[in-house]
Amino acid sequence: MADRKVINLATEEYVNEIVENIELTPGPVGESGADGKSAYQTALENGFEGTEEDWLNSLKGPQGEKGEDGKFDMETLYDILQTEDKTVIGAINELFNLINKWMHPDCDVKAQMFYGIIDPTTTGVISSYSDITVDMLKQQTGVKSTIPGERVALSMGYVNEGSYIVIAVPTMYDFNVTKDNGFGGKVAFEDDIIGANGIDVEFNDVDYRIYGEFVLVGGERFVYIEAPEATGSDCKCYDITETDIIDAISDVFKP
Repeated sequence: MADRKVINLATEEYVNEIVENIELTPGPVGESGADGKSAYQTALENGFEGTEEDWLNSLKGPQGEKGEDGKFDMETLYDILQTEDKTVIGAINELFNLINKWMHPDCDVKAQMFYGIIDPTTTGVISSYSDITVDMLKQQTGVKSTIPGERVALSMGYVNEGSYIVIAVPTMYDFNVTKDNGFGGKVAFEDDIIGANGIDVEFNDVDYRIYGEFVLVGGERFVYIEAPEATGSDCKCYDITETDIIDAISDVFKP
């Protein structure tokens, strides 16, 4: 019987073990190679004539033809915009309207408050303060309008018997409105007969709260119109700086 030659087939595990046991000895560090040629030097060797600046200029191609005028996309909606209008033109217009409101608060009738005396001889009997309109207030010589700010006390002056004290403040200001009780204290307005202690109304699409009462006995009257915690109104018509405007624009167009 012929002899058989036994062949041991190396397994992958066996090969990996041998490779791990091989000790690698780094060879000596070679010498630094010579600096390569620059593209300009190569160009000279290939027939270019001129300075390096001439060669750089030669890389520029001829002036291309003028392209067609671009079209501004006025219809695409960009959800990334932080404005209500999601078109670019709409967002820009919205920003300019907002900036104009900030920079010119006196022109914004919506931010006005009203306070003073309503003369019943010009309006007739008012059965409810909710019947008072903005036109009625504007027609009264005894009613003033102003942009709200930090206020402590206002004198209504001498108020005749049968008149109506009225204070109308935009709800956005969240002011505290009270009357003087005759001893320097602050109390709420009487609303059980003919009066109002914060009735919600709407003037020209703006929410207001109306305060006041019917005067039974004539005399000087004081009212208190105060910002919460005496910190001033939080309306954005106040203390707007160039930095605030830049920040607002950045917020709208930020990625």
